[in-house]
Amino acid sequence: MTRNPRPPGAEELGEAELGVKPSFWKKPFALWVVFGALVYSALAFLALEATFGFFDPALTVFALIFLVSGILTLRGNRWAILAGTAVSILFIGSFAPILAGTFVNPANPAFWLAVSAIPAFGLVVVFGVLSLVHWKKGIERKPYLASPRSAGGLLTLAVVGFVIGGLVIGNFAAISINKLLLGGGAEADIQIVRDAALPGTAQPFSPATFTVRVGDSVTWFNADVMEHTVTSDAGTPVAFDSPLLNSGDTFSFTFTQAGTYAYHCAPHPTMTGTIIVNP
Repeated sequence: MTRNPRPPGAEELGEAELGVKPSFWKKPFALWVVFGALVYSALAFLALEATFGFFDPALTVFALIFLVSGILTLRGNRWAILAGTAVSILFIGSFAPILAGTFVNPANPAFWLAVSAIPAFGLVVVFGVLSLVHWKKGIERKPYLASPRSAGGLLTLAVVGFVIGGLVIGNFAAISINKLLLGGGAEADIQIVRDAALPGTAQPFSPATFTVRVGDSVTWFNADVMEHTVTSDAGTPVAFDSPLLNSGDTFSFTFTQAGTYAYHCAPHPTMTGTIIVNP
């Protein structure tokens, strides 16, 4: 029994052109990269919520979109690649400015997410856009999209190396930062305590109530690994608002009118404190 000969020039054709469905493990490299980056980001967001015990609807929606898009991308769904790429661009534009401060503070508990998720989204955008551009002609025809032994593979390796290096260096830097925070702020009147934004922290500003006289200044010290502000509530006799305070930063304000000043942290409104100014 003889086998059917391959058509002329068949050795130059891919499986798709021959009408053969590519096996699951022979998916183009680009699809694996987009799949891995999207699924990792989705699981990272869900892990962040579980770790800190909070639920953010926007973050959860992003996670679900990334998870579904990633799975469908590996199945060769072009619309899933488009959705994953578009939402990645939206996320970078919306949250990158917020996460920017985290890059300079390795002690921040969200540092690992910032240093890994943003590069992952960058890979999604690069490989997603290139895959969509070459979709009709076949992404398997482009070596940098089809194989890890290509410029695409080198780019992915470089990004992964950057992430691993950032996490390792960040871990050592975080140890030093935590030691400095423990010994700092001795001259401040009020400290923003460690883990101040977590729900279980009963007194994020210590002391929670501080009393001074008219003309006195109050100094806050951020002993936390996250960024915070000192912002007066609406209706206080004199409004005050600090810039975003990084770990180790201080903020001072001189009270010129008597009264009770309730204040909070703008990014974390559950953090509250009170200044009582006597005549």
